Amino acid sequence: MSLIEYEREHWRTQAALLDPNAYFLIHDTGHMLDVTVPVGHTWHASNTFQVRFNEPDILGEDGYPGYYKSGFLRPLDSRRTIALPSGTRVRSNIEQNGAYLWYADPAAIWDTDERYQTDARGLYYERLQRLTTLPIREVIIELRPYGESGTQLELELPEFESAMLVGASVFDATWLNVGILNVMSEVNNIHTVRFAESLLQPFRRDRIGHPVVRVKAGNYAGHLNPEPNDPEGWDKTGTGNILYAVLPEGW
Repeated sequence: MSLIEYEREHWRTQAALLDPNAYFLIHDTGHMLDVTVPVGHTWHASNTFQVRFNEPDILGEDGYPGYYKSGFLRPLDSRRTIALPSGTRVRSNIEQNGAYLWYADPAAIWDTDERYQTDARGLYYERLQRLTTLPIREVIIELRPYGESGTQLELELPEFESAMLVGASVFDATWLNVGILNVMSEVNNIHTVRFAESLLQPFRRDRIGHPVVRVKAGNYAGHLNPEPNDPEGWDKTGTGNILYAVLPEGW
């Protein structure tokens, strides 16, 4: 391809990464997720959970290579994706469940909007500029002080078609989900963290598994049954929140 063609492809892709219609979720609650990127497409993954890519070289210290968890990608951000070329195979980990792949497929939507053909670069910058004019909405989930570790709370998102996730934080909780997607990093399922991220992730409400925000309670010790006199093991209060903007028609 010529330089002009390379630039055209680049801007078509960048504009599509800001399009909620470009994103798809493949989720398997067993351990049977097995997909291959089709010919003529490049998928851009921004969130993965318990998957393996192609045919990995694996060293297992205990003699069970490939048995344990790997294949995670976060935070949930369209600016930090992994390009999966045509022919890339993505599978669940062996003997693990709950695997998912959240990815954009730009080529799947390029023919749905003429702007991808006529001025993709302009479309990309137009979307960034329009985002600065949209009202920010917030969802906050508060865990009660000295509550029970392992408690999960979820709040259903209001009715809308598409939105842009622009920020998130966790304060003394363990993890934060939008739908089934992991928004940011964590330590484990019990250890509390204080993480915050500026994000840029479009999504359709009907494509994230469940239209909810979910937060889990934990403690500083990082395990379910701390010693009675261990102050780091006391169950703690915590919060999780997301910031998002509802996307208008014609986005």
